[in-house]
Amino acid sequence: MCGIAGIIGHDTHTKSNIKKMLGKLAHRGPDGEGIWSNSQVTLGMRRLSIIDLATGMQPLFNEDNSIVIVGNGEIYNYKKLNKQIIAKGHHPKTGSDIETIIHLYEEYGSDCISKLTGMFAFALYDIKNNTVLIARDRLGEKPLYYSDYQQSFYFASELKALTAVVPHDKIDLDSVNLYFYYYYVPEPRTMFPNISKLAAGHYLTLDLKTMRYQIVRYWDPTKCKPVKFDSPIKKFRETLETSIENTLVADVEVGVSLSGGLDSSAILAIAASRYPQKMKAFTIGYNNTPPSDERSLAHIVTEKYGVEHIQMEVSTKDVVDHFPQLVYDGDDPIADIAGHAIYSVSRLAHKHGLKVLLGGLGGDELFWGYEWVRQATLYNSQHNDFHFYDMITPYKQAKSFIGHLTSKSFKSILDQELPYNIFKPPRHLGITANARYSQDLIRDIWLVSNCIAYNDRLSMASSVELRSPLLNHQLVETAYISKRNTLSYNSPSKYWFKKIIASLLPKEIISAPKRGFQPPVIKWFFALIYQYIHLLKNGYLVKNNILDKKSIDFMVHTWVIRPLQWPAIYQLITLEIWAREYVWDQNPGDLQ
Repeated sequence: MCGIAGIIGHDTHTKSNIKKMLGKLAHRGPDGEGIWSNSQVTLGMRRLSIIDLATGMQPLFNEDNSIVIVGNGEIYNYKKLNKQIIAKGHHPKTGSDIETIIHLYEEYGSDCISKLTGMFAFALYDIKNNTVLIARDRLGEKPLYYSDYQQSFYFASELKALTAVVPHDKIDLDSVNLYFYYYYVPEPRTMFPNISKLAAGHYLTLDLKTMRYQIVRYWDPTKCKPVKFDSPIKKFRETLETSIENTLVADVEVGVSLSGGLDSSAILAIAASRYPQKMKAFTIGYNNTPPSDERSLAHIVTEKYGVEHIQMEVSTKDVVDHFPQLVYDGDDPIADIAGHAIYSVSRLAHKHGLKVLLGGLGGDELFWGYEWVRQATLYNSQHNDFHFYDMITPYKQAKSFIGHLTSKSFKSILDQELPYNIFKPPRHLGITANARYSQDLIRDIWLVSNCIAYNDRLSMASSVELRSPLLNHQLVETAYISKRNTLSYNSPSKYWFKKIIASLLPKEIISAPKRGFQPPVIKWFFALIYQYIHLLKNGYLVKNNILDKKSIDFMVHTWVIRPLQWPAIYQLITLEIWAREYVWDQNPGDLQ
């Protein structure tokens, strides 16, 4: 819906700084800008108009202007909540879903967050009580970065907005090491020691009298109340349908990002039957139709449901040319090659005038779609211990290939146990607990810090809001409390999900082997490395003694004969380009 930013406390350049921050968020909100301030708090937003096009400009206020809010995202159940607050005597001034939060706060305080269904990040200033409440949705679909710097507290929807005003000349080496192990930096950490993410499912309260803040976790699916239901298939189907209906709420056109896989096809099937107009679906294809190209499967679904199918073929040259800008737009360094597909489908939707897309993210994480996760869980269950990292390629490469490329000084100052401790549970959990722990780790770490982060940044870079119906918190809770689903790692991939949506899709879709939303990986890796590997030789990572120069020089001359190491080399190039853009402050276009 938009991008938000704020400065709280003492800042001698508040007006110019908030403008700098909002300027970095213009792509998230090209439809307008709003700023409100007093002597203590300055709130700003950039708007992407999706709900209440006429009167929904922010910041928004309660009836006596004693509470002010800026928010990013969508509250899908706002109409139902509005009826409740009107019944309690409140008088909303607009039809904005974000204004609903203000009146809920007046009734319930910070507990109002638990009543919201949607994806959101907001900052609410309670002027009478001299406090600020900042919150992020349960699954972290919308981002929120913050920095407690000197006498001020800064926050924003994207990292680049904070680095516009907060010093960022040094990066955190432990975070770099985590990136080597994960291909991303697990939240709440970032690459900068003085900037953090508000973790998914948390809120922050700031007392302006003391400038002290407290962070509280308000949602934890492991602690959700058990609910009895006779049929998990029926319960999942009902929750899924409700979630998809919710994500259709908009005053602008809604389309679907369709890969041809199971998840996005199921979303299209349900959404198209409930959408009042003829829907549009957007699919990315690749040169020479490699096995990962699912346009033919996608077309089967669009034909069945009478959906307009818009396709675009992405060339290797497109990927290479757009790469530096993609890294910059990604905000955090994330070395996931699938990001190029998200980037492309969002640009395609924007070209056709759409601001909202539905996507299939979440199905694999909820329903055991990743074979390596299932195998790790089986192994852990059999051995009554947890060796997750031993079965993940980035861990293996970080310990071997990248480990040989990093400098001695870099290794000497690291917390060597940190990468393992993030995935380290209590010992001897038992089979059921091990299975649930696997599910929790994938949801809280990989899904949030890699998949959801990339989904948001690379779609919003094109001013497109990518909604994920499968990330509905009630669906996640249902998956968690369903014993059958928890133990379905013993069953074929996504066994229960296929049963849930079996009646919706043609057999070709249901029975198709899992391929994911993946590009022609080998060709792209080769082209990207060929174009950008020279940046490593005397780049930021070498000059700052993170990588060893002699080892890098040797690798640069021998990479062609080491195809198994290309993903790790791509990871290094991604970090090098990110560091040049965010620490050296180079223009992405200068890195060709």
